Amino acid sequence: MKSLLAFLVPFAFTSAHAASVTITSNQSTYGDIAQIPQQLISVMVENNIPFVKKPNGIYSITMNKINCSSMSNAPVDSSDPHSGIPKEACRYNTKATLFPSTGKVMADGRYFEEGILKIQDSSFGSGVGFSDCAMGGKCVTYVKSAICTVDTKIEEFLSGRFSCTLTDNQ
Repeated sequence: MKSLLAFLVPFAFTSAHAASVTITSNQSTYGDIAQIPQQLISVMVENNIPFVKKPNGIYSITMNKINCSSMSNAPVDSSDPHSGIPKEACRYNTKATLFPSTGKVMADGRYFEEGILKIQDSSFGSGVGFSDCAMGGKCVTYVKSAICTVDTKIEEFLSGRFSCTLTDNQ
């Protein structure tokens, strides 16, 4: 992951090529992270992203330019009631900067980010970098695109019914 110096705010991901990872809800292959595609699709649906019907019982759903920014308030003076309470906000259709004001506010963004970070930290996420942090506890988690599918021909939820391909912005 790129290291950021404390004075480089807002953050900028500028590398020339991106990496992708695909996770399928297949318990035997993906173990603990097999439920994450359902989790990500749930957040997309909550944000009124529509499914697109494809041939053969496949439905896709896509969300682009997803940004979850966070900042630790640990350095704040202890007499301030905000001290120790982290600030976090998520948006989509926005830039990879710290707390952007453009794009759409994302409902359940923390739930989405939690899934993304579990994938990034898993052995299946090697090669992708969705999150970057600087001194002072300032972090940006950015997903260039999340394209998920539901295969309605598969009845068992953890047998490959759900799948998501996530692309980072490196």
